[in-house]
Amino acid sequence: MIIKEKIIYITLLCILFSLPSFHNVRAENQSKYTTSLWAGYYQPHDSLFEKVYSDNERCVVFFEFSRKIFKFEASLGVGGTYFRGYAVDEEDQPTLDKAELGVVPSYLQLCYPLQYKINQRVVPYLGAGFDAWAYREKTEGEKVEGVKYGYHGLLGLRLLLDWLDPKAANWIQKEGIENTYLVFEARHNRINNFGENKLDLTGPIYKVGILIEY
Repeated sequence: MIIKEKIIYITLLCILFSLPSFHNVRAENQSKYTTSLWAGYYQPHDSLFEKVYSDNERCVVFFEFSRKIFKFEASLGVGGTYFRGYAVDEEDQPTLDKAELGVVPSYLQLCYPLQYKINQRVVPYLGAGFDAWAYREKTEGEKVEGVKYGYHGLLGLRLLLDWLDPKAANWIQKEGIENTYLVFEARHNRINNFGENKLDLTGPIYKVGILIEY
């Protein structure tokens, strides 16, 4: 999985730096806020996590709100995911004890969209942020809950949808929505209380979502 992650990040970086120069060019989009809804695939790196929750889907959903500040976007996001599996013994062998883990990731981040003109159909962006992931892990007769802190970096692409139906886009703009995007994002999270070994939630999330500017 680590090799696949590197390929994805390198591909996105190549797209970012192959675009025209953004210097001395100003986008005139007057929107100040964005709201987005996401679904994604989460792949924790912790080997013990893989043994306990190896048979579960790794779906995660997010809701995100952003405020534009100069050429940047400051975002607040919250999400959720849930895992089920079986606990392991001291020798890391599976037992019959059921295990459940619920995680509510939240984060603050700053992004820089590489937008150089109005109605740009492809808008790459990059960013980083601070994370606080609340969790509750439950096994037979035992419950552990708390918050894991960390940080993340991300690369993404926004694909403008307005050009697909200009009439509908014009009508939506009259209602206050400037643009609608289909968004793809690769995000690497390091969520381990800045070095703690217990319940390491470090790992990438690959997301797709819908974003509106208003």
